Amino acid sequence: MKILYVSSVVNHHQAYFVKELYEIFPDNVWYAALETYEQRRKMMCFPEFEEKWIIDITKNRTLFNSLFIEADIVLCHDYNFYPQMKERLAKDKITFYFSERWFKPPYGKIRLLRPYMLKLWYEFYRMSKSPCFFYLSQGEYAAADFRTIGVCPMRMFNFGYVYFYTTKSDN
Repeated sequence: MKILYVSSVVNHHQAYFVKELYEIFPDNVWYAALETYEQRRKMMCFPEFEEKWIIDITKNRTLFNSLFIEADIVLCHDYNFYPQMKERLAKDKITFYFSERWFKPPYGKIRLLRPYMLKLWYEFYRMSKSPCFFYLSQGEYAAADFRTIGVCPMRMFNFGYVYFYTTKSDN
């Protein structure tokens, strides 16, 4: 099974998730990003990942394009890749789109009045009709946004955030 995880940048939180997938499916998991490591994350001393399973999309576009279509499962965070997602769905390939909320304050749903966002909503609405398309919401607000616009109401899962619970000590 081949799995491709696509994001705009290598995120130190998500890289560990992909690393665990790689442990399960060695040599069949890739993390593709437009930017492999942000300069500001280096300055904040976040760990750098120089793994063989990380692909710089800008430097390896041909490999990325072939993996996007050939992979058994694609998890994609960047909505700019919706044309590739549509191509996968036309071939009945499992495709997951994950995001944080689309309608953050202060603009909220007013963003849909922008022609680009309206077109994007329409494309995702059409893709969500495919039984191979799933939405992974990164938080409850993201799920609420997609429920409001009618995208993937029956194939939506929470994804990407870990909640930590602490208790106060009596001492």
